[in-house]
Amino acid sequence: MISDLQNDSYKIGILKTEIYAQYPDALIVDITHSIRLNNTIEAAFVCKQLPENPKGGNIYLNMVGYKKDIVAYVHQKNLYIFPNNGLISMVFETLNQDEVYMLPSSDWLKCIEAFKKNKMNSLNKADVHLSLSYNKSLQINGDMAFAECIFIDKLGNCFFNITETQFKDFVGNAHFKMRLQHYLGISFTRIGKNVSDASAGSEVFTFNRNGYLCFQVNMGNAKQLFRIKEDSKIIIERQ
Repeated sequence: MISDLQNDSYKIGILKTEIYAQYPDALIVDITHSIRLNNTIEAAFVCKQLPENPKGGNIYLNMVGYKKDIVAYVHQKNLYIFPNNGLISMVFETLNQDEVYMLPSSDWLKCIEAFKKNKMNSLNKADVHLSLSYNKSLQINGDMAFAECIFIDKLGNCFFNITETQFKDFVGNAHFKMRLQHYLGISFTRIGKNVSDASAGSEVFTFNRNGYLCFQVNMGNAKQLFRIKEDSKIIIERQ
């Protein structure tokens, strides 16, 4: 489960009670309930970090933002449930429309039951009623690329909307220089393998296990030290 209910909300307990009442043997994993209210960009980033069960059978419940309808999507034999607020298209760049269904938000348990019984086709297809949205994308202008902060974790590690593949495609074999747009006087010319590549109190760029560019301070808080906010930008220059 991923939600913006916040960790001290009694609604989390109610939600779990509803699940256990129908599925007493269910195993519920709380990924996070601390997504900022209605922040689909954060929610999409977190959802993309989750490993997909290659054998199928997992149910990914993404409850960030409320809408009167939910959309359900079967992908690789796993079920994903989202509010109909565009979050689904921010997680999946391409959608098989034949596997996207829509039903009232109050019927989310019926959706799970249909999935368990392999009766998803008994539900209504989303069709034209599906809300679509798009993640903030990397901007490239000649020899310069602009990436934006899309997620900051509780430790102050800052993640940007550029992946390792995109970075390598842009830089190629050239040298590069990176800098925070709002923070003058410091630039970076290398990517570390992990945060321990930097000495204690020093900063470093790395790629996380899912390939997103991350700015960290070894034994420190990059968000606070460098005054990074959601939508803070980095500039990458090919030399």
